[in-house]
Amino acid sequence: MKEILVRLPRAFEVEVAIRRGGAWRELSNYKAIIGENGQVYDIVSKRYQLIQHEDIVKAVNKVLEEYDIDPLYIKPDISIDGSKMFYNVILKKVNVNDDKCYLGFRITNSYDRSIGIHINGYGMRYACSNQMIFANKLLGQYAKHLKPTVELDFKKLKEKIETVIGGLVKIEEVLILATKKTVSPYELIEFIEKEFNVSNKLKMKIYFKIRQYTGVDLLEYKEKLEEMKKVKVVVDGQEITPINIWEAYNGITDALTHHTKRIDPVRVHELQKKASLLLIKN
Repeated sequence: MKEILVRLPRAFEVEVAIRRGGAWRELSNYKAIIGENGQVYDIVSKRYQLIQHEDIVKAVNKVLEEYDIDPLYIKPDISIDGSKMFYNVILKKVNVNDDKCYLGFRITNSYDRSIGIHINGYGMRYACSNQMIFANKLLGQYAKHLKPTVELDFKKLKEKIETVIGGLVKIEEVLILATKKTVSPYELIEFIEKEFNVSNKLKMKIYFKIRQYTGVDLLEYKEKLEEMKKVKVVVDGQEITPINIWEAYNGITDALTHHTKRIDPVRVHELQKKASLLLIKN
């Protein structure tokens, strides 16, 4: 296994008390989750089981070692306050027509309950380092999330990782198919408006990046959306520019990877999953 060079911050459980009538009274049913930096991440029930970031990483690495898998790349991304971790594991390199991509999985953990122990397919486009987080629909099978309030169950974790690794073949097929599929500008606009409830600034960045990747300015079509929204795919005789789904998807992931530094990483993670649904749009 490759060595992790990033130090993983820890969190601690601390008793909670409230002040009443000039005296402190301990809350027997609650505890605080506090980071190394002294920040209070959350107030939780005593039943809540704190799972350290490093325990997740050790468990994942144990699964990989059991299967004698040596990842091409491993990297934990840590939020600024240390409360969230996204452990990215790249397992294989694939060629999506002329694009080199890496595929693997991402597992998440948090100390503030903003996200549980979730496992998703993960990828990266080599040319521009665009991150790709794949919704479970793309795996061809569904991997249930582990509950963040229960003790880490290694057997269940192993099963989920097996499911995602097994689904990577399906994801590779979906990516290659996306390079051959097109979508009308109106369908793409509707997809963006429906799936991305984000600031106008980020939405404009998404439209701009799509124009960079595809050469199509969606904003020119947006004004005509209502009268043309029933147009599905481009057919002979229609003066509508078809948009390649793979190129449009890369435009979206570019915006979400490189222009979301001020957005909570959990939110970006969820937006990336939504973006992947474009790949399987009919």
